[in-house]
Amino acid sequence: IKPETVPEVHGMIPAASYNPSSGINARGSLDEWKEKVLKHATGDMQKLAVWIGLSSCLLPLLNEQGIIYHFYGQSSVGKTALLQLAASVNGNGGEPGNSDSLIESWNTTPNALEMTLEQRNHITAPVDELGVYKGPKIGDAIYALANGKGKNRMSGETLKNVEPASWLLNIISSGEISMQERLRDGGETVKDGLLHRSIDLLITPEHVRSCADESSEDCGHRIEIIKANSAQYYGTAGRVFIEYLVNLTNDEADTRYVNDLHEWVCKALLAHCEDRGYQLNTVQKRLLKRFAVPGTAAFMAYDSGILEWGEDEIFATLITAFDIWMANVQPETDPKLEALMCLQTTLGTEHQKFGNLSRNPILSRYEPVYGILLPEKQMLVLPEAIDGWVKHYGVNARQLAKLLDARGFLIRTERDRLISRKLMGNKAINGFIID
Repeated sequence: IKPETVPEVHGMIPAASYNPSSGINARGSLDEWKEKVLKHATGDMQKLAVWIGLSSCLLPLLNEQGIIYHFYGQSSVGKTALLQLAASVNGNGGEPGNSDSLIESWNTTPNALEMTLEQRNHITAPVDELGVYKGPKIGDAIYALANGKGKNRMSGETLKNVEPASWLLNIISSGEISMQERLRDGGETVKDGLLHRSIDLLITPEHVRSCADESSEDCGHRIEIIKANSAQYYGTAGRVFIEYLVNLTNDEADTRYVNDLHEWVCKALLAHCEDRGYQLNTVQKRLLKRFAVPGTAAFMAYDSGILEWGEDEIFATLITAFDIWMANVQPETDPKLEALMCLQTTLGTEHQKFGNLSRNPILSRYEPVYGILLPEKQMLVLPEAIDGWVKHYGVNARQLAKLLDARGFLIRTERDRLISRKLMGNKAINGFIID
């Protein structure tokens, strides 16, 4: 959207190629939205949802990619209200399924979702109910949605390539299962890159309560007010925020202020985490930087008079969200390394089922169960025994032997073979010799 030099955001003129979504609209005044909607958003995740709603227009200024903030948990804990809060910042926060609502459904085709996101460019997109997604691999969808680029398409009329859809925005999503569960259910691997492109946040009643003493009945009543009023008062906060941002970024020094503020929020969040004893890896630090984007929006909205939450509340909410993610994230394990650990444990506990050459150096009358204990604390292990131990990891004995060889734990009796042969009297036994 290209701003003109007019005092109102309603005077902004869309670019010729821009096809705005019908849900991007305004009703009521900012003061009414603050009184009827924002006043009731007192839970930590409700505050975060509002900041996510404001955050997308900062992405191009901060040179950040969009991501998916996915709220998941049991039904009736207020997940839909979080989407309605975020939607009410920029447009109609009505219930999902309402034709006028800004909230979309995961029950759509990838092409249709791409077109919708292009219409919402720089405006946070709420997408409801992950469980109904029926597209191809969800991992590919996450990468595509975060990268902001659709697939190349061909026009049915001209048979020429059409410029692919593009967008830059954050997505706020909901569902009863996490993105990680959805990936694993589909047989996909949860890679590090997916962990900071889609942030799973488990929603429990305590995360939507205004305080620990709020009863379930009072919390539920407050959530119902949010849901009802988000469909009546909406769209004004986003317009005032964009107007503030447009006026701010007319000056180069003010543009630097946005980036400096974001950097300060990042450093402050890291300091808070270190004070709490976290030792963060690279992926966790990148994810912390993702949380700093809605945090930056919160500080700017406070400065512009849209929100009234100050520094302590903002950081407390962001750290709570990070704690939730840290407590529930399940990084993908390497099945080969898991199989190696299984092998190490099994060899330590099942050695009594190996033939012992130190007690009987011939063993010609014996049929070893798992293998042979050799001198110098070496073991010849039968391939079929290893296969039985590690088959549920999707790994076989030969693959494990290669890993053991690379780590210096496999003894080769022939240079070009991983497997070794031992003569026990008249009998030859083939197996892998492990040191």
